Parts: sequence; structure tokens; C-alpha cells
Amino acid sequence: MLSHNFPPDIDPNIYSLSAFVIGAILTEELDINEQNSIGNWLMLLGQYIVTYASQQSLINNRLNKRNNTNKYDVDFLLKNIQKIEQELNNLKKTSP
Repeated sequence: MLSHNFPPDIDPNIYSLSAFVIGAILTEELDINEQNSIGNWLMLLGQYIVTYASQQSLINNRLNKRNNTNKYDVDFLLKNIQKIEQELNNLKKTSP
């Protein structure tokens, strides 16, 4: 598993430029078929990472929403229980 320090905290322009430089170096060393093969592999790798991250984000957001909704529901129920108790106490006081 990769460290949580990867990718490094470097300027976004330098980070992007590094990909450009590596791509330019690779195109000099590889023929067109090798470039096509490696380029497609790298795009698939990127798509997998983005798809995985988006699905995990969706699941996390849904769990957070459920937790917030459950908290709201519990608060709502507790307030209503208190109201019912007050009404019952009022009925006890007014009954003969």
C-alpha cells in the first residue's frame, strides 16, 4: 500500500509539468505501437483510480447522510416523547 504522502505536496504546475516531461521522454524512446500500448494502459489505470475513488466517495456521502438523518430522527422522536409526557401529566392534573 502506498504511503499517505504520495503523491507529494508539490506545486500543481510542477506536478503537471513532470507528467509532460516524462511523456515527452517516453515518446522519444518508444515506437508508435509501444506509445499506443503504454498510453492506453496508463489511461486505463487512471480511469480505474478515478472510478474507485468516486464510488468510495458516493458510499461515504450516503453513510454520512444516513448518520445525519438518523441523528435528526432521534432528536425528533425525543422531542415528541417529551411532548407526550407533558400532555399525559396535564391530563393527570386535570382529571378528577
